[in-house]
Amino acid sequence: MKYQGLKNFGQFHIPKKTSQVQAQAATILSSELGILKFPKYMAKALTKDRHWKGHKFQAAEERGITNEEFLSGIASNVAAYTALQQVCGKSRCTQIYNRIIEKTGLAEWENWIPSARDFMDCADPWEALRHYFIEYFQANEREGVFNLEIVENSASMLRLNVTDCAWHALYTEAGCPELPTITKQAEVLFLSRFFQSMGGDFQRPSWLCRGEGHCDWQFLRYKPEDSPVLEPDRFQTFSLD
Repeated sequence: MKYQGLKNFGQFHIPKKTSQVQAQAATILSSELGILKFPKYMAKALTKDRHWKGHKFQAAEERGITNEEFLSGIASNVAAYTALQQVCGKSRCTQIYNRIIEKTGLAEWENWIPSARDFMDCADPWEALRHYFIEYFQANEREGVFNLEIVENSASMLRLNVTDCAWHALYTEAGCPELPTITKQAEVLFLSRFFQSMGGDFQRPSWLCRGEGHCDWQFLRYKPEDSPVLEPDRFQTFSLD
């Protein structure tokens, strides 16, 4: 297989709120909030969703972001998160939202990214991985979502730095700058498991939303000796050699 033929190659990734994802989130919320608070949350979330979907984000206008599906997703996340805060408080909200993102976010990434076996079917799996993720990041840059710097693209590591991130700017404008640290946890968990299943590793040592200047994405071909071992779940183990 040629890497250009891999699923969603070079496309801008917008997380899809499928009916399955929405059902999973609703199940977690109803379980955590109970029969009294859950209807209250739903009413607040719907009201906030209408408000934020009608909001003109200055950060989006400054970056020339016009993708309505992307902006709608931001608005829905802000609405759900702030409504949950009002119903159960910030600390409890963070716990519940973390659980939702871990469950639904993993499913969204699994639906988007080709399987490990798809990459292994390419003539050079590591080359295919590097091209795939460079194209993914460049698609985001073309949409105005962030600025990208390719720090290293070698036989052992792909390292990308992201600055001026719209996720960070938009959530900050909406009054919840901490939200990217929650929504991006599924991304980190999925990519860590994915790369470890292929004998490599994924690391995010720096986060822009934590005030560290940039997001540092490191895709490693070989797993470092001191890297934590994650449960592989249903990922299959392959070697890039």
